[in-house]
Amino acid sequence: MATTFPLIDTNTDELRCIFKKWASSRGVNYRSLHEFIAFDRLLETCDENISVTRIAINGIQVGFIITEMLNQEDAICHFYKADFSYKGLYEALLWEAAKMLNDRGIQYLNFEQDLGIDTLRQSKEKYKQHSFFKKYIVERKADRL
Repeated sequence: MATTFPLIDTNTDELRCIFKKWASSRGVNYRSLHEFIAFDRLLETCDENISVTRIAINGIQVGFIITEMLNQEDAICHFYKADFSYKGLYEALLWEAAKMLNDRGIQYLNFEQDLGIDTLRQSKEKYKQHSFFKKYIVERKADRL
């Protein structure tokens, strides 16, 4: 069963637990991930435009997706993690979040930063995407003498 709540009304310990299980299933220590630091920081946010859609099976939370409505037609997915032992759970999470956002008038959802990794891009391309954003690297110029 899927439920959606504002992040500020969500039990963030449950989300951390799912993230930790996800990392463990991949053989990674969650504490070593920069992603977990960013995730943990986001959980302390009090922005009412950030929502969490969770899926529970037999009363146990098995996955979540965190989205933010940026304006009246655009949203971004910050994180989504799920128990790999449930086939199709990631797709179900994205579907549920997309339904919720559509009900709120959102037309575009930016999700899954592919980071130039072919398998991530292939995963993203299985959805009917509108477009891909061009990425840029910003660097500070060396101080002039």
